[in-house]
Amino acid sequence: MPEKRFYDYKGIDRLFAPIANQLTPIFLYLNISANKITILSGIVGVAAAILFSTTNKTYVLIGSFGYSVYYLLDYIDGNVARYNSKSSLSGMFLDLFMSPIVAMSMSTALYIGGRESALNIGLNNFLTNTIGIIFLLSILISYARFPIAWLTIGTSIVHNRFLFKNSTKTEYKYYPRKRPSKKLVKVIIALFHENFMIFSLPIIGTIYYFFKIDIRFIYPLCGSLILFPACIYELYSFVKYDKLKEIYNEIINEKEIINPLKTIYLK
Repeated sequence: MPEKRFYDYKGIDRLFAPIANQLTPIFLYLNISANKITILSGIVGVAAAILFSTTNKTYVLIGSFGYSVYYLLDYIDGNVARYNSKSSLSGMFLDLFMSPIVAMSMSTALYIGGRESALNIGLNNFLTNTIGIIFLLSILISYARFPIAWLTIGTSIVHNRFLFKNSTKTEYKYYPRKRPSKKLVKVIIALFHENFMIFSLPIIGTIYYFFKIDIRFIYPLCGSLILFPACIYELYSFVKYDKLKEIYNEIINEKEIINPLKTIYLK
């Protein structure tokens, strides 16, 4: 009996999950382990980024679909792990590790591939490189903020359990501070998330293939102008409204641990 998924599919999951379910038997028949599929997904993502960074229109078109293939394989490895009842921490680590690797690879490809077009419209080397570095830094912040937040929370839980032995209760009184809803910030960050990029990159690749119009640099340009400020605000709000302490408090008191989707986005 395959293991049950911890939480239900929602949103974009409903597009990729049915396709992954149809392809999963092929990988089961070939006896390919979930961890190997995860590694394969990362290789596909990085290889696609290399193709997408070139000036060859065929390579760019093929590479533009690589993110979607990586995403699909990411569903398949989970299916295989649950079917074989071999879900593991190592597998989870690999799965989480591949996501930022592919995201940074594709983002770097956007910068490298679009750099020539940026120079052609009058941007000099210094400005082009500055935009590219700020864009990549924004992507790094966007993808790293939650893993680092959870590392901080987890480290604090382990540390306090060691100090207080059998007690997992907090040693302080905590009064939650509601973080104002910033829908614009959420929309901006979502536009640069993989859920959006897997659709936008094929459009960019198709335009380049059929019309020889290179719009890849639009991503780095918009990223440096709007994504970077949004990410900085996000980090600032984590600290100002003490969201990590709030999540820590709710987890150890088992208030939110049964709802991972609510806590994973840190309110």
